[in-house]
Amino acid sequence: GYSTSVTEYELWIFDRRGDVVFHTTDINQGWNGVSKGHESEQEAFAYKCRYRTELINGWQTKIGTVTVLR
Repeated sequence: GYSTSVTEYELWIFDRRGDVVFHTTDINQGWNGVSKGHESEQEAFAYKCRYRTELINGWQTKIGTVTVLR
């Protein structure tokens, strides 16, 4: 699969104030919508993902938003 070619990975999720609510370096660990020990309200969160692959030299970065729906 795609993840087998990823050699390094980092993912951050930020709340609307810019505080980090989730961070991982494990490509198999996803965010479950919990922020500061509580389920997040229905709102948009920013994400930043950076990774290296066996095929591309250097870091690749993706940024965007994800919306929690309850």
